[in-house]
Amino acid sequence: MRYGIATLLSAFLLGGCQAASVSESTPIREMSIEAARASTTGAAVRVTGIVTVHSGAFASSLSTGFAIQDRTAGIYVLDSEHAFELGDRVRVTGRRGMEFAQHNIRLESAEKLPGSGTVDPRAVHTGGVGEAEEGYLIRAAGRIVRVEDDAPYGYKIFIDDDSGELQIFIDASTELIEDVTVWKPGDSIHVIGFAGRYEQTHEIMPRIRSDMVKQAAD
Repeated sequence: MRYGIATLLSAFLLGGCQAASVSESTPIREMSIEAARASTTGAAVRVTGIVTVHSGAFASSLSTGFAIQDRTAGIYVLDSEHAFELGDRVRVTGRRGMEFAQHNIRLESAEKLPGSGTVDPRAVHTGGVGEAEEGYLIRAAGRIVRVEDDAPYGYKIFIDDDSGELQIFIDASTELIEDVTVWKPGDSIHVIGFAGRYEQTHEIMPRIRSDMVKQAAD
């Protein structure tokens, strides 16, 4: 069972009621995303990063939002007002949150800054994705072990490069959901995506169709 949108929205609103807005609190200095992730839940944070998950990409399984990354780390931002695209440079102000063991920022304000950027995904082994990778854009390759329907949220595809299984989560809101029937056990694929977490499960969440590519047969 995935994140319930209503549950997350309720938690988001409750969190906002319990803490004064950042604008009402002591002014804060901008920090790295790594520092924001290390801050206590509810702490005021301000960070700047490059958008690695466009707004609304994971609307079926996560609360609506986007993800950003700087040179130190990445993080998901809860937001239903903006429409940021991949590569946008964005300054975010809000409070550090946590939902189902995944770090996030409960957005209070966001500003699109001049310029844009690209983020190179970090190469990982399928059995090596853990807390240290959470929030980053990552890439992996392996052979499909099995495919599981997780309706209405999406699909789970498990791959292994002989180092251990990695769960790929295909959100039903992405264009990738149209390709689920293409992927079969035994297929070898390359995948790029956001390193997310649901409770104790670390996963990779591809964003766009080109994030998953079938490898040529040996």
